[in-house]
Amino acid sequence: IARWVTSDAADIREHLRLPLMATGLHAVWMTAIYAYAMPAGQIGQTDGRIILAYEAACAIGFYTLIRSGWSRRFEDGGLVLAQMMAASAVASFGYVVAPLLRPSLLHLLCVIQVFGMVTLPPAASRIAGVWAVVILSLVLAYLRARGGPDTTAETLKLVLALFVIGRLAMLSRAYSTVRHQVARDQARLEEAVRRVHDQVVRDTLTGLFNRQYMQGRLQEAKARMATSPDKSFCVALMDLDHFKAVNDTHGHEVGDRALIALADAVTDAMRDGDTIARWGGEEFLVLMDDAAPVPGGVNAMARLRERVSSLVVNESCPGLRLSFSSGLAGARNDEPIDELLRRADEALYAAKAAGRARDVVAPGTADDARDENLAVGADQWDGRPHPLTA
Repeated sequence: IARWVTSDAADIREHLRLPLMATGLHAVWMTAIYAYAMPAGQIGQTDGRIILAYEAACAIGFYTLIRSGWSRRFEDGGLVLAQMMAASAVASFGYVVAPLLRPSLLHLLCVIQVFGMVTLPPAASRIAGVWAVVILSLVLAYLRARGGPDTTAETLKLVLALFVIGRLAMLSRAYSTVRHQVARDQARLEEAVRRVHDQVVRDTLTGLFNRQYMQGRLQEAKARMATSPDKSFCVALMDLDHFKAVNDTHGHEVGDRALIALADAVTDAMRDGDTIARWGGEEFLVLMDDAAPVPGGVNAMARLRERVSSLVVNESCPGLRLSFSSGLAGARNDEPIDELLRRADEALYAAKAAGRARDVVAPGTADDARDENLAVGADQWDGRPHPLTA
């Protein structure tokens, strides 16, 4: 029921906090006017009905506008300023037509200003304060123009109320300014922390994670596997083929673009849960959780190879096409991370020795390939499951 009242959208739920509180206040005043003030003659029947209708319209109207998402188009998605102005207007009207309720209504006008302290931005807080002062000044002018035996006393009360409300408005704006400055400083601090964190864990050229971060992720995956044997993983150590020739022929700038292009392709081809790092130079390491080298790892390399084959590294070098070799190894419970990486490195070496542009699965990581490496040439792979798993 609570979700139905407040919506599943987090921003709408947040915007509805004040309107729901205000609805409670509206309900209190409507009950007081209908059940007490009107029967006791403290407010006329016509004026009472006007206030009741106004209060009901505010409670239902503001709730509907926010709950429907209509108010999302405004910076003040909770319509706080509009609600404060509407509440100040009806309180001021009540002050004129219900003399016996005037002390409570002055208190209410002060409470309305407090709402702005914790919600409104500085500019809106100023508008709310000016509105309250202006509308109460109009009340003062009206009462003085109408005259009466209590004009002097009412003038003194309203002047004092104007001072208090004006002071509250100034404090509200000052607090709002400090609150927004703190929020801006916090956002800048979070951005600075994020940048420092990226500098620590990210490769500056490709934007991928660096070797240090990947080593930590490998240890975490190994720890998960130790406690949950079904949580296996594999790694793919990739190397950009003929990278030195790319640098020598086209220059280091094109070489850097080639590394960036391969990094982007790896990011697009891998699953969201996979971790990708620049391992060093033109080498990249992919950690694939809950995957075996065959068929999961080999299938992933096939997807990546298809993407890489169509990459245009640089418009000035339209004939430049990239390829990569990879060595895959599945984790074992009885081996350290260094041994896993050594096996992947040996598989990569075998792939390059076999002619490059191919994947090699390290021995002992597939049920039917424990005694020999398996080389899969790019020209032989057709996207179907690996023959060892057929």
